[in-house]
Amino acid sequence: EPPSPASGKIEAAEDQEFWFKDGTVVLVARTVSFRVYRGTLAQHSLVFTDMFSFPQPPETANGCPVVHLDDSPQDLRYVLRALFPLRLSEYVHVFCHISPSSDHL
Repeated sequence: EPPSPASGKIEAAEDQEFWFKDGTVVLVARTVSFRVYRGTLAQHSLVFTDMFSFPQPPETANGCPVVHLDDSPQDLRYVLRALFPLRLSEYVHVFCHISPSSDHL
């Protein structure tokens, strides 16, 4: 028997990039779940502000409300990257792997 929507078990893999252990909302895009911060989403996006103003289904996961979206995981990841900039350790990792070349000069 599949779990009930409010059981805390969602059938979506946790996103590697956007799964914050202290996040306050879980967004599900198809088969991928993203645990992020509701306040940050609402502060920077009128779409999320409006979405959160409506009553949400009682489904929860890890103690957070779950919101199912019609977007693809990749499209949602693009939006989240704009709202949640890289942490310093990720900048170091990215920039340490960039080698200057004459092609970019």
